[in-house]
Amino acid sequence: MSKYSEAMRRFSYCITPLLVLAALFPLDAESTPSRSVFLEDLTSPEIESFLEKGAGRVIVATGGVEQNGPWVVLGKHNYILHYLTERIARELGETVVSPIVKFVPEGGISPKTEHMIHAGTISIREEIFEALLEDIIRSHLAHGFRQVVLLGDSGGNQAGMARVVSRMNDPRVIFIREFYDYEAVSAELQKQGIREDWAQYHETLPFTAQLAVINPEYIRHAERVIGDGGVLNGVPLQPLEKLREIGEQIIKMRVERTIAVIRKRGGAQ
Repeated sequence: MSKYSEAMRRFSYCITPLLVLAALFPLDAESTPSRSVFLEDLTSPEIESFLEKGAGRVIVATGGVEQNGPWVVLGKHNYILHYLTERIARELGETVVSPIVKFVPEGGISPKTEHMIHAGTISIREEIFEALLEDIIRSHLAHGFRQVVLLGDSGGNQAGMARVVSRMNDPRVIFIREFYDYEAVSAELQKQGIREDWAQYHETLPFTAQLAVINPEYIRHAERVIGDGGVLNGVPLQPLEKLREIGEQIIKMRVERTIAVIRKRGGAQ
């Protein structure tokens, strides 16, 4: 091999990783990783490149593993969060999503209380949940993220997240309580004549409609149509296309509202 060929070979070894990083993180200041916005899907050098460009927002989302009646999967909150946080991150720009916090307080373990009464639920103590959140946030800040955004899809997580942010008292850390404003979602549905009766199970239409968009199997749509007639709290879940239209509307509303709140609170970098 000639000296020229050998030099070109060595040059290609050096430049290829840089080209890969450039493709994933273009120089545009508004960019977001093109391969994935989920931190766990990226490499350490890719995150370093992302931060070195001056970008640096990370979303920390909390979900849960809990019973949701006979038809909805235990990971309801986590699947919704995965879908919505990706939309939020991409539309915001300069944002990645931390691994979703799936283990949260769900009731006493011994004796079993609240959701823990039902099989499959996983619970942790409130103090562990809050300590876990604080360490996750501190890790992100230590690496140079300029803003950490907390949000959650479960009502039981809201107070704990608010306490952590209050205790840390760091302007780089914000809690978006508005992400979980399901009262506003229900109010919008009622304007359209969609009103739920009393919920027999731990399942309501806004959650079920969002899951119908993500994957109808998560609400066992085909099975429940046979099992209970496909009606949830007085609202028909058929046809599936209509249910998914409602879900898309809810998702759009939540994503847009969350982005607006982040930007209002100084999140536009």
